[in-house]
Amino acid sequence: MDIPASDRQALEHLLGTRLEPQQRVMIFAYTPGQLPADKTREVAQRQIERMIATNQQLAINVGITAEETDAAIDEAMSLVRPRS
Repeated sequence: MDIPASDRQALEHLLGTRLEPQQRVMIFAYTPGQLPADKTREVAQRQIERMIATNQQLAINVGITAEETDAAIDEAMSLVRPRS
């Protein structure tokens, strides 16, 4: 979903980085220790499954292998959450 420029700027400020036009942002709100209603969880699961399928197809279309994807995720995780 495209977002207005002012909202994009607010997200960039919160994230501390510039968003590229093709990037997407996912935000989750939850109450610790409290499971969401079944319907809410089902809807979220379908949305996540659609997002994964879309990203898999995009990777196939541009020729990105599963190994390259795994390596990129590992690299990002090491930058965000270094292991000690």
